[in-house]
Amino acid sequence: MGLTEIMADESQQLNADEQREMMLDLKQSARNIYHLLENLLEWSQMQRGQTSFYPQSLNLKNIVKDCLTVVSVSSKKKGIDINAEFSTEGELFADKYMLQTIIRNLLANAIKFTNKGGQVLISAWPETNNMIVVSVKDSGIGMSNEMINNLFRIDVNTRRPGTEGEPSTGLGLLLCKEFVERNGGQIWAESNLLNGSTLYFTVPCSGVMEDKTIIGNAGPIAMKEKPAEKLKILIAEDDKPSENVLAAFVKKFSKETLRVRTGVAAVEACRNHPDINLILMDIAMPGMDGYEATRIIRQFNPSIVIIAQSANSVKYSRGEALEMGCNDFMTKPFDQQSLDEMIKFYFPRLES
Repeated sequence: MGLTEIMADESQQLNADEQREMMLDLKQSARNIYHLLENLLEWSQMQRGQTSFYPQSLNLKNIVKDCLTVVSVSSKKKGIDINAEFSTEGELFADKYMLQTIIRNLLANAIKFTNKGGQVLISAWPETNNMIVVSVKDSGIGMSNEMINNLFRIDVNTRRPGTEGEPSTGLGLLLCKEFVERNGGQIWAESNLLNGSTLYFTVPCSGVMEDKTIIGNAGPIAMKEKPAEKLKILIAEDDKPSENVLAAFVKKFSKETLRVRTGVAAVEACRNHPDINLILMDIAMPGMDGYEATRIIRQFNPSIVIIAQSANSVKYSRGEALEMGCNDFMTKPFDQQSLDEMIKFYFPRLES
């Protein structure tokens, strides 16, 4: 709040370097607040038994690759090398969102508690009981036996800052434990002070676990023929700042960008503009939400690419979005690179 107050105060007369430094600080602060709120919401939902659970066959290497992209900025900033070793090619059977959260949190923790120039290794190998063991090992500051014993307890404060003063919510590993156990696995840690730490968890191989909550549609629906020219894009978003960010992100791909604020308006825009290539569809819009708008649009346009988006990754998931007729799902806030990769996946011949 202090940073925004200074930047909005014209009397401060900040030069370009000072403005850029404050904007970077503001960006990092916003991300810290976002992750804290996300963890609190996830923990609350889990405790009330309201967390969606959609287990499916997953490729571990692909999941890890996605997670490495997310943590790459913090690892590069500290000069930490992250390597991966897999002695199994088996498919996992787990909830994709939960598995991503587990691996992302373990990698983020390893980076946080490792000094500059350190090493992090993520490994996986099969067990004899149709489970796969995944480990995240770091060369960081390590933990005492007392800390290990209290690591997954809600009633003990295990928070401590990272090696560069990075903040800690104290909830990340608690969420990991809940998610690992929800998927039928176990989690544990090994460490010594000043000699690094290794966090392990197990997850079932594909086909081991059965659950009736699996969504039938496991992949994207039929995709539109990919044009080489720029796209006509519809942004359906009721939040003005989010709309502006999306418009800026897609500008390099767009020959024309339409904007609407409601699901009803999104349906009407698609009827009036059958040449729309891509819709960025916010789910939680007033009146008709994004899912209902998607359902109606699919009745007269089955091939248009629809990417659902929501800031509430606890309430909404990719599996649910696919079932409702969307091609894919992204959790806000996402960065330019993530959206670029998503668009290029569906329009591979498109040049930015």
